[in-house]
Amino acid sequence: TTFRITGKKPGKAHIVISDASRVTKAFDVEVIAPAPPSSPSFGPEKEIVRIANISWVQNGPRAASTFTIGRPHKITAIQTYHWNNGRGQPGGTIALKSSSGQTYGPWSVTTQPGMGGAPNAYWMVKPNVVIPAGQYTIIDSHPSTWSFNLQSGNRGMVVVNGAEQK
Repeated sequence: TTFRITGKKPGKAHIVISDASRVTKAFDVEVIAPAPPSSPSFGPEKEIVRIANISWVQNGPRAASTFTIGRPHKITAIQTYHWNNGRGQPGGTIALKSSSGQTYGPWSVTTQPGMGGAPNAYWMVKPNVVIPAGQYTIIDSHPSTWSFNLQSGNRGMVVVNGAEQK
């Protein structure tokens, strides 16, 4: 037995029930379109956190790079820095981990040169993921080359952009 419904818009539709050889029943029905699901709206993209500066850096941060948001946000971009004594670091991944243990990502990065032409120094992702309010830690797949300094509070250098849910 098969069902065939004609009519894709609200209004009348014709339903035909049949088996392989003949129509067994046909009738008209009223089609009621469901309300489209509402999607959240977001404000403008802005910088959520900046742990970065242009002072001399070292490798391997001694403290976690974290940020806290009070409302859900769509995370649009995350960038970490891997100067690595001018050698940079071939791309890896970046993820976010919430204080409740939920991990978002990891996302594969694209890279750009950094200070002095260091190859692959800037690691960037554009996840476009919505995360709830809470505290988050940046997870970098190569922490031994992630840049930090005293001015960054010994935290890995990172910039996070996003848009707050309205």
